[in-house]
Parts: sequence; structure tokens; C-alpha cells
Amino acid sequence: MCNGTFQYDCSEKCSCLTRTPDGKSEYVACDKRNLTVVPFALPSSALEIHMEGNNIGFLGFSLKQEMGTKSLFIQESEIKNISESAFKYFPYLQTLHLENNYLAVLDIKIFEPLTLLENLFLDGNEIHVIFDHRLQNVQMQFLSTLSLHNNELQFISDEVGSWLGHISHLQNLTLANNPWECGDCLWVNWFKDIQHLITDQQLMDCYDMQDSVIMVMKSTCNSVIDSTWMDHMAIISTVGFGALALLIAALCIIYRYRKFMKIILHNSSHVHVSNELGGCCLDAYVLYNAMEPEVHNWVVNVLVARLEMPSASQTPFKLFIPERDSLVGADRMEEIICGIHMCKRTIVIISPKFNDDQWLLYAFTAAHDFTMGNAEHKIIMVIFNQNNIMMTMLSERISLYLRVTSPLVVGETLFWRKLHSKLPASPRREDRPITTGRLQQAAPEGIEETGSEGMALLPIHERFTQQDAQTMHLARFMEVLQQERH
Repeated sequence: MCNGTFQYDCSEKCSCLTRTPDGKSEYVACDKRNLTVVPFALPSSALEIHMEGNNIGFLGFSLKQEMGTKSLFIQESEIKNISESAFKYFPYLQTLHLENNYLAVLDIKIFEPLTLLENLFLDGNEIHVIFDHRLQNVQMQFLSTLSLHNNELQFISDEVGSWLGHISHLQNLTLANNPWECGDCLWVNWFKDIQHLITDQQLMDCYDMQDSVIMVMKSTCNSVIDSTWMDHMAIISTVGFGALALLIAALCIIYRYRKFMKIILHNSSHVHVSNELGGCCLDAYVLYNAMEPEVHNWVVNVLVARLEMPSASQTPFKLFIPERDSLVGADRMEEIICGIHMCKRTIVIISPKFNDDQWLLYAFTAAHDFTMGNAEHKIIMVIFNQNNIMMTMLSERISLYLRVTSPLVVGETLFWRKLHSKLPASPRREDRPITTGRLQQAAPEGIEETGSEGMALLPIHERFTQQDAQTMHLARFMEVLQQERH
């Protein structure tokens, strides 16, 4: 017992122990007092009530208010019947001891108010039947222990077995030392629902109609249990194989009509899907602020020269420079999207005034969205004039890219080698026509080379040579480009 002060006037023939400063009773002792009825006045603050060892024949509580009781002990009190409303004043009850009484019939309905009950002890009674009516209204999902051993149970209805099997927290169910009848194996129906919950299965003896012990209950109908289990497994296997076959068929259909589905997806939801032209046409879309003279001069005179000009050691790349390659008078938004979709990479050159141009932010967002739907497309972040860039002035998405990636810095050691490693691998020189930079081949008839430094200023779709057209299927490319714009 914990330290406390007994008060003898808390209830007739009972003693109360208080352990709180406000004098509220926490422990009520009414045990072994020869009580024939439950005391009328019980303190509602009692957390634990002991009434075991009395002579209570009919259990009922005449209370006027809800009890805060969590544990109630009424075992060994010669109880034969329980009132339907006996426990309606105990909504917080967690443990109920009713073992070693004379209960013959168990109506689970009486426990309906005990929604928080965790432990229910009913062993050592004379229970021979459990009523199965109105079970759907009894919610005892927190019940973890239910003891029914040492009773007179011969069977459990299928409804009760199913109800017990659906109590989510139940894990300790005892049923041993009952005169189970199992000669005809009808018990299998309820046993299979609760078999995994019974902790004393090996002590469940089975009797035939002449009351002679046969053997351990589970052993009498192993063939029935096994066949039931096999039936369930057969159903599960059939359903599983059927679902697998449907999945394989669906994947085959999707693969077979993947191109058609891409077109439907593009037209219905405006989701940009990469086209299949034997690979992208260009290597990189260069995104930079052309209004910054220093940046513009570096792109035109240095970047283009290093990447597009052929050399003995380097195969030239094909770049899309918006100020050079976009169609004059065309919709700028469409030109941005088309240009990005034609390229395998997007080179983003972050400069001090990059954030000032809303079109650059739009183009970066378009490149990001395209990257999310096309694993082949990559964004290469390049920082120009790092000392004058205020990182806090950049958009949130660009700042995030700079944090999670390793941006290149113009002027750093091995800058060009790092940039080349991030660009797509180039084919052999002899297999790749040159269509940008200083033209090394004769231009198609009707097209003149123009622009300073010998750079082609013609629109991108007019800068393909005849060899380009044969290699990249220019007619098909123009058709897709037209669809992209519409």
C-alpha cells in the first residue's frame, strides 16, 4: 500500500485511502466485508475499487454520477447475474475482475459502455454460452486480455468468433479447461478466426458426445484446418496471378503505344514530352542577360568560340543562342520553349543583373520543368562575375539550384574542362556536320553568311545544311516544331 490517510466515512462498510492534497479518494476498499449489495455511496474520484470476497448475488450499481475508476475488482463474490446497466457509470474503466464467480450466461452487450477496457477476467465461472446478439454495437478495440479458461464452454458461435477476431488490440485470449465439443469439426469455423489470439491452445482438450477426452483440440481436425488454409491460399494465389497478368498486359500495351500516348498526353494536358527525332538536335541552350555588355561579349566572343569552333582536339558543339537563333517576330514564349526542347542541356549564366529580366526567370522555369519530365536534359549552372552577385537577390528556385548543385565559376581553374564534362558527349568529327559558328562548309543556295565575327545570324531552322537535313530528318523536325507552337 502507498502512504496515505484512511477515512472510514467515505462509504458504508468501506475504507478510502487518499493520496492527493485535495483529499480525493484514490483507493476504495470494500473487500471481504460480507456485502450482499454494492454500496450506494462510492466516491467518484476513486481510481481503484476492491469488492472481492463478498456475497453479492446480483451485480448492479445505483450511482448518480460517472466514476473515474480505472480498476474494478469484484472476483470471488458469488455473482450469478449482472444488470444490463451495471457498468454505464464506468466509462474510464480499464481493468475488470469478475473471475471465480457463478456466472452461467455471458451477454457481451453489458460491456458496451466500457470502450476503454483493456483487461477483462472471466475465468473460473460457469459460463456455458456467450450470447451473440447486438455484437455490432459493442466497440472494445482496446481490449488486449480476455480470460475465459476454466468455464463450461462447449462451443463459440461463428458471430462471436468473428467479433473477437476483429478486436484490433486483442493478443491474449485464454480458453483452456472448457469441455469443448469437436467430434464433428464444426468448431473450425470460429477457431480459425481467433486461433492466432489463443495463448493456451495446447491445453484445450476436446470431448466427444460421450464426454470422453479425445486429444488436444487442434489435433482432431487438422485436415479440416489444413484444407481451409489451402482453400484460402488457393484463392489468394489465383487473385495474385490474375493481378500480375493484368499488370503485365497493361505494361505491354503502354510500351506498344508509348508514342501515341505521349501525343495524347501532350495535347490533352499541355505537358511537354520530349520528341523522338533520333536524339535532340542541339547540345545546349545558352541562357544569359544580353543587356549586360560584359556578359554578352563573353558569350559571343569566348563561349561560342570555345564550344562551336572546330579544332584538332575538340569536336564542335551546337549551341542555341536566343539573340542569334530565335525567329524574328515570333512569339518569344514559344521560341524559349522550342529552343529548350531542341537542346540536351541548358547553360544558365548567372550574372549580377540576371534577376532583372523576367524572361530569363521564365526560361529558367521552363528548363526546370522540362528537366523534371526528361531525364536526359540537364541544367548547367555557371556563375559570371561572382564577386558582384548578391545571392539574396536571386529567385528562390535559382538559389536552391546553386545550393544543391556545384556551379561552375568563370575564370576558375579547369573551368573549360569542367564545362566540357557536363555537356553531352559529341559524336566523331567526321560524323557530325558543322552548322553554327564559323561556317566551314558552303552554305545552302540562297542563304548568305552574315553577322560580325563570321557568326550566322539566320534562324536556327534555316541554318541546317543538306547533310543536316538528311541526318536529322529536317522535314520531321519542322513538323514537330510547328505542332509545338500550336
